[in-house]
Amino acid sequence: MLQWPIAVVAHVKRRGLIPSRRPSDLRKLHGLVAAMVLLCVSLGALRSEQPLSHAWASCTQNVGAIIAGRALLGRTPLSSSASGRSESKLRPLRATPSDTNKQQQEQEAREQLLEAKEAWEQLMEANEAKEQLLEAEEAKEQLQEANNNNNKRAKEQLLEACESFKQKQEAMWDAMDEEEKADKLSGKKKKKTEKEQSSLLEAESFAAQRVELSDELALIRNETIEAIQRLAEMNPTARPNLGWRGYGGVDPSSNALNGTWKLLFTDAADATFKKGRRGAATTFQEIDAAKGWFVNAVDFSDPASKLRGFRVFVEGESAGDKEMLLSFRKVRLLRRSRFPRLFGEINIPLPSPKFLRTIGRFFARVKGGEVNPSDRGAGFELLYVDKDLRVHRTFDGLYFVQRRLA
Repeated sequence: MLQWPIAVVAHVKRRGLIPSRRPSDLRKLHGLVAAMVLLCVSLGALRSEQPLSHAWASCTQNVGAIIAGRALLGRTPLSSSASGRSESKLRPLRATPSDTNKQQQEQEAREQLLEAKEAWEQLMEANEAKEQLLEAEEAKEQLQEANNNNNKRAKEQLLEACESFKQKQEAMWDAMDEEEKADKLSGKKKKKTEKEQSSLLEAESFAAQRVELSDELALIRNETIEAIQRLAEMNPTARPNLGWRGYGGVDPSSNALNGTWKLLFTDAADATFKKGRRGAATTFQEIDAAKGWFVNAVDFSDPASKLRGFRVFVEGESAGDKEMLLSFRKVRLLRRSRFPRLFGEINIPLPSPKFLRTIGRFFARVKGGEVNPSDRGAGFELLYVDKDLRVHRTFDGLYFVQRRLA
């Protein structure tokens, strides 16, 4: 009989319909519960046709149900005394342990959900960054490959131009030789001009002269210089002088100039040798970065010639990352002699570079040659250096292209 008022109270509490927890409001609610209980007892007595006193006796036997109803409102715990005495003060409603645990679990679930969402966003950002990095690396590789291809083509064009210049120059020399032989057979003697009488020691610091060229050969020379300038823009070695005599605190063994180099092209008269009475000339250069020496070497092929070749010893001093100052120190003549220990090598010390350039310019003017006007002295700027090719331009504006032999 008393179960439905208890259910009503529980429903009121579960739905949060209690207006407040103030003692006055709770007393009103408790009175309402008591009235409902009284109504239930009266109705039960009428239905069973029992005296009202018997109904009240039955109600007192179920006083525990009333206490349970009050416990739902936070008024009296189930363990309270069955005497039914009201407490002097009303206690506020409190959440049960199961409700507290549920709230904590919901809070933890929300936090875990937020953490998972944040981790997912971070993962997506990391994946996006990884994709961008891969795309950047791929673009870098493509750019590097394109640069390598451009560099390769530029080198091939330069080497072709150097070979074309060499062949045309040798053809010009052969034509001059044939003309000279024809003149001898016809009995004509053509006196050589001062321009045609070249000396072994017309080195760069001596005269700084540009070689005399025909119009056709001059055109090829200009094309070669244009190819040099295109290749120079792709120079892979930004600081080729590093390590020269310890320059930059780098070990000399790692210097890019170390080794033996073969001359492929030059428009300088001092390094140009046509086939003559000493035979064909083979030119190369040996470089020692630790000692700071450039050794320009020339060997002649004619075994009958007393002069096998010569070496010009040039001391180099770095003037920055790309420029090199040169000082010519001595010339060593290599001779074929019956007494090689005594006369096989003859060393000729050279005066100061400034004096040499003064003398060289004087003789160049006397011969009518073109003298380059640089006042910086002997030296050059490295335009391009890699593992097998080297290009430089002297302070006088003359170009050299050399290929590594060792």
